[in-house]
Amino acid sequence: VGVEDLACAAPASGSTAGAPSAAGYPSGDHWYRLSLRPGQVVRLSTCSGGADAAAGGGGSSDFDTVVRLWRGCPLDGGVEVATNDDAPGCDVASELHYAVPGTDAAQ
Repeated sequence: VGVEDLACAAPASGSTAGAPSAAGYPSGDHWYRLSLRPGQVVRLSTCSGGADAAAGGGGSSDFDTVVRLWRGCPLDGGVEVATNDDAPGCDVASELHYAVPGTDAAQ
């Protein structure tokens, strides 16, 4: 499974075509890597305007998505720290907000 680095506030796109699924979903996974500091808050979203968008939500991805955040690599024994499937106001798109604990670092 390939991994791409993800920069803060930078939009990212990728394809799951032909990719394996670590979680057993029918479609494959697309992995991004980011480094977070203790106390930092991250928002990961496939919802076009975000679930927090004003006036009725933010729309949706063109397909069903799940967003998962792991500490470490899930294929090497990492620990899932947050997940979202079908965020409110996003139809089948997903969005999660995560605050890194003061003594933890998610990557």
